[in-house]
Amino acid sequence: MQCLTLGREICGCLREGARREWLVTNGLGGYASGTVSGVLTRRYHGLLVAARRPPVARIVTLAKIDVEVDYDGARYALGANEYADGTIHPDGFRHLQSFAVEGTVPTWTWALGDALLEARVHMGDRRNVTYVTYSIARGSRPASLQLTPLCAWRDYHWHQHATAEMSSTPIAGGCEIGRGEDRFRLLSATAEFTHRPDWHRRIHHAAEAARGLDSDEDLYVPGCFTVTLAPGESVTVVATAEAEPPVEPVSALRAVRAREASLLARAPEVGPDWVRQLVLAADQFIVERRDDFAADAAAGTTVIAGYPWFGDWGATP
Repeated sequence: MQCLTLGREICGCLREGARREWLVTNGLGGYASGTVSGVLTRRYHGLLVAARRPPVARIVTLAKIDVEVDYDGARYALGANEYADGTIHPDGFRHLQSFAVEGTVPTWTWALGDALLEARVHMGDRRNVTYVTYSIARGSRPASLQLTPLCAWRDYHWHQHATAEMSSTPIAGGCEIGRGEDRFRLLSATAEFTHRPDWHRRIHHAAEAARGLDSDEDLYVPGCFTVTLAPGESVTVVATAEAEPPVEPVSALRAVRAREASLLARAPEVGPDWVRQLVLAADQFIVERRDDFAADAAAGTTVIAGYPWFGDWGATP
């Protein structure tokens, strides 16, 4: 498996981590994207930016998940947010030991005393579904995790504010969130969801400010997921904007790995590993165009001109 890795010298520095971005795509024009440090610097960042009329009509749903871990008598807040007044809180990047891209899957590793917590993000192929998995890779005792989703329902070019009529409803295994009939779901097979609606206000997007645009927004918090994991155990939060039940996480990741292997099998086995990594990166820009939602949209294959804000600039039957 091709792997790109960043160490403590970058991961532990807010400035360096915030200027390095990662991307995961789903073959429909939908994607997940953010920074290594966890700070949202663009309005376009999110763990599930769903393409409602593939490959366009992108909607930011799950913006991020802030994680707190209780381990061996200490609490570790692993998120990172920049606010409109310049405050950075929390500063979880200080515990970030490494960041890696394993094939197409971004992976974070935090050091918490003698424990290591890993997080991975991948998407379902041709599905508006994102899987975020947390694993205790090493440790001498169990760890308790609190996973707080920060959510929106907005066009990815806009910002959301607390005046938006967001709502959430507990359902089996998680919750349903959105505006009116426009909803997405957060699900976990093993974590317990507590419904506690609130707003996380005045999140600052530094890259938007640098472009001279409005740069602050409010994100909706429906509640939190909690779980206790022993060393070697994992928990996954699934974000889905689809009505169909999502594929279970292990099978979904297995499909990602099989697709990566198929792409690399067709690539020349020459040059350094980073050349083969480009094969995987290039595939992220090839997507389906569907005619399910608009009579004038041609079905077939198309190419995204560039993430995060460009759509496709041509289609082939």
